[in-house]
Amino acid sequence: MNLINLFFHIFLTLLIITDPLGNTPTFLVLTKDFGEQERRRIITKASLVAAGILIFMAILGKYILNFFNLNLATLQIAGGLLLMAIAFEMVLGIPKIKIAEGKAEINSLAVAPMGTPLIAGPGAITAVLIFMSQSQEIGEKFIVVLGIVFTIFILWAILSNCGLVLKIIKKDGAAALKKIMGLILATIAVGMVSQGIKGVFLIYF
Repeated sequence: MNLINLFFHIFLTLLIITDPLGNTPTFLVLTKDFGEQERRRIITKASLVAAGILIFMAILGKYILNFFNLNLATLQIAGGLLLMAIAFEMVLGIPKIKIAEGKAEINSLAVAPMGTPLIAGPGAITAVLIFMSQSQEIGEKFIVVLGIVFTIFILWAILSNCGLVLKIIKKDGAAALKKIMGLILATIAVGMVSQGIKGVFLIYF
């Protein structure tokens, strides 16, 4: 896979997992008690938190895997199953979090639940770990980080205008897009699991 294809593969996978269009109604509900400027501050901080988590895992993930003596094949199987579960949630419309009543503080809301787990959740972290584990050359590793940054930027741009986005696509449109993205994510998950199974057979048999 050349670097351009790798970049778009990483970008599209992370964009589908983070699902900014499908999560637009959730972000609007979470920030309903804040003004437009405060909402942008929250989304900006949440995006920075998510980017920091994903880049941290991209850089140190290999050492974490080595510490626990995990290999790429088993990670692909576990990650694929996790992404499959997330895909089912997207298709079936199961909410990721419960919306609490009352006005939350800007900082706490930006970190959790918005920064993590809504943006940098288990699925996104697992995908980053797999992409980085598959990258052998420094250029490929740089593309993984660049893919993370670009995904978070696009996500920030969409969520910063979430009110306008929801007016355009409507709530039903967001729900439909979420289901379509869930189907695509399920396909990606099946590919990860199949690659992992092949890898396990090559290692142990």
